[in-house]
Amino acid sequence: MDETNRLCPTRDKESIMAVATEKLMKLDVNDILDFHMIQQEYFRMAYRNDLHAASEAIGADPSFDGLQAFIYWLISRGKEVFINAMDNPDSLAGVPKEGEKIGFLSFGYVAYTAYSMKMDRINPGDISDTYSALNSEDYGGLTPETREAIRDEIPQRADIAPSYSLNTIQCLFPNVYKENVDRLKNTGLYQEQVSKLISSRCIIHARVGIGLCPKEEYFAGTPENIANFLAWYKIADSMLLTDMTDRLVVYSSGWYIISCPDKSLLEKISETLFPLYRNEIEVQPVFRLSASEFEGIMGRLPDVHIACEGKMNMIQGNSSHCYDAVSGEYISYQGDPSFNELIADESEPVTLQMT
Repeated sequence: MDETNRLCPTRDKESIMAVATEKLMKLDVNDILDFHMIQQEYFRMAYRNDLHAASEAIGADPSFDGLQAFIYWLISRGKEVFINAMDNPDSLAGVPKEGEKIGFLSFGYVAYTAYSMKMDRINPGDISDTYSALNSEDYGGLTPETREAIRDEIPQRADIAPSYSLNTIQCLFPNVYKENVDRLKNTGLYQEQVSKLISSRCIIHARVGIGLCPKEEYFAGTPENIANFLAWYKIADSMLLTDMTDRLVVYSSGWYIISCPDKSLLEKISETLFPLYRNEIEVQPVFRLSASEFEGIMGRLPDVHIACEGKMNMIQGNSSHCYDAVSGEYISYQGDPSFNELIADESEPVTLQMT
C-alpha cells in the first residue's frame, strides 16, 4: 500500500482502487487471495471500540457500517499509519486527511476485483469468483506462521467500553479532540455532554496550576468526577476546586488533597481516589469545558435554572443564588445549602430550564 499511496498523493479513491487492482493483478492467483485474507486479519484486529470512538471524532460515520468503512480506509493508508493507530488511536491526529472522506468500504473488495480481472485474462470463459476460490480445496488459506506474524506486529492493548462519550474522546485522544474540536461541537456527542454538565447539581470551577501553563476548567462535581479529575492532573503543582460561588471544595497538590472542608464529601471522594492511588482501577475520563468554552455557552443562555431537591440554582453572569420553591424567594447560597445537597444522587431527575 505504501507504493500505491505514493503513486496517488491526492488520495483520490478511484485512483487508489485502480493502482491497487493493477498491482494485485501482477501477482499469482493465490497471492491475490492471500492479500484478501491478510486484509481481513487486519480488519478483525482493528474492529475495536477505541478506534470506533476515534473514527467518529475525525469525521467517520458513527454507525457500525461506518466503522467498517473507516477500518478499510485505515488499512488503505498503509502499514505505518495502521500500526500507529492500533498502538494509540490519538496518532490519527497527525494523519493528513484534508478534504478526504473518512471511509473506504470499496477497498475491502479490491482483491475481488483483481481476482475476477486476473481470471478473465487467463481464461476469458472462466466465471469463477473470489468467494468460491477462497473456499475451494485448491486454496489452503494463510499459513499459521503468517497469521502469527501478523498478530505479533500489531500492538496489544485493552479496549474501552462500547458506550463511549465525548469525554472519552477528550481524555483518551487529546490530540484528535483538539484537531476536531470545532466540528465535534456540532455533534450530538458534544451537545449531550454539555447538557449533562449544565444540568448537574453542582458545577466545579477548577484552577489547575501546571508550571507555566495554568488551566481553568469546569466539570460536574460528583465525588467520582472530582477523584478522577485529581488523578488526571496528578502531576499538577496545585489544584483549587470551588463551586460556582467560589466556595472551596478541594485544594490539592497534584492528586493529594490538602484541604476539603466537607468531611462527608472527602470520604466519598476517597472511595474512588484511594483505589486510583493503588492502581486498582483506571482513571476514568471526566467531561470538562475550558473557561472560554464555558463562558461562551453561559453567554448564550442568559438565565440557567437547575432544579435540585425543591430548590433551583440560578446562574446569571457570575452570580449564583438558590430558589426556595416553598417561599418563592431567591436567597444566596454562600454556605447554604451544603455542598453534599448539591451533589446529591446524579441519577435523580434534573430539570434544565432556560428563560
